[in-house]
Amino acid sequence: MMLEALDFDDMKLDETKRQKLYILLNDLEIFKNRIISVDYNYYQSDFFSIMDEFWKYIRDYTDEEIISYFKKTREFIELSNFFRGKDLYYERAQETKESLYITSNILNDNKNLLEISKNKFISENFLSVQKELQLLDLQNAKSIVMVGCGPLPETILYLAENTDFEKIVGVDANQEAVAMAGEIVQYFGLEGRVHIECDFGEKFNYKDFDIVHVATTVFNKEKILAQIAETSKDSVQILMRTPHLLTCLISEDIKSHPNYLSQVKEEIGFGNMVRRAVIFEKFNY
Repeated sequence: MMLEALDFDDMKLDETKRQKLYILLNDLEIFKNRIISVDYNYYQSDFFSIMDEFWKYIRDYTDEEIISYFKKTREFIELSNFFRGKDLYYERAQETKESLYITSNILNDNKNLLEISKNKFISENFLSVQKELQLLDLQNAKSIVMVGCGPLPETILYLAENTDFEKIVGVDANQEAVAMAGEIVQYFGLEGRVHIECDFGEKFNYKDFDIVHVATTVFNKEKILAQIAETSKDSVQILMRTPHLLTCLISEDIKSHPNYLSQVKEEIGFGNMVRRAVIFEKFNY
């Protein structure tokens, strides 16, 4: 990659910052080329291994200033378009694999996800959800819907085990993810309280819910926000996960929101959960 291809002059970078940005771009190009060299339909283990390294890299990269410059480059758009597709496949495949492992242990009397799962990040996700819930007013909230629950609905399971919500719904646009999430809900015996539905977040009707929770990996976030604002009750609370630091490469951020929504709180995720939780409410409610 040629350094001159970037609009560095507009950013007025000194030589140290130019070099740091060049190193970041070069590292990401190396990851991109490694992924391209692997046919992940046939060599999944190699692909997963590269993506594991890539995820460790973006978690560990914390130079906010360089990231802010990176997001202004043409290369950011190109690389994010590439990595988002690959990461979506990676995360869905990993969650599906984990869900199959869990539900295959049907004779296992242990129904504690943290104990039976092989995913080391579930415990950190649970701690992050715990922090997110502290941003919300739960006193009168009886129902919650999560958009983008995925095939392994960890957040849904945490809510079912640790909150008093009477109605918990998971929504996902992928039919296979919905089917797998439904099996997980059944495995943990939560069918009476938890429901999984196949729908698009930008088309779903939110009128019956006190809280709407939107996953980091969901796309069309601004359209989803508009649909929530249009169809939800006036007292709705919206918790939207957005990328933090270099996870902006793989997850969509929000640049705007409907005028009648107000951003009221924000919290950075726990540990390896490199994301933000942004809380919206209807304006002047």
